[in-house]
Amino acid sequence: MENFYNKLVIIDQKNEQEIETTRCVKHGATCNNTQEEDRKVVCAQKYTKIILRAIGDDGRAYNERFYYPSACVCQVYKNIKNN
Repeated sequence: MENFYNKLVIIDQKNEQEIETTRCVKHGATCNNTQEEDRKVVCAQKYTKIILRAIGDDGRAYNERFYYPSACVCQVYKNIKNN
């Protein structure tokens, strides 16, 4: 997720919008010490899409997609050996 931008999200008693997030503490680091010669296992951040009510440039409310960190997983990569 490289493209971050600012949006005004509606939060009031009528339009309460709760978000739960989970972030990787060490994104890209070795996952649970599970390195092996033929593969690399690293922590990877996963995201979930959430629809929230936001305010547009015209001042009107609309539904907008936002991506929030939702899980940290171990991702396996096969090591490529150069001969």
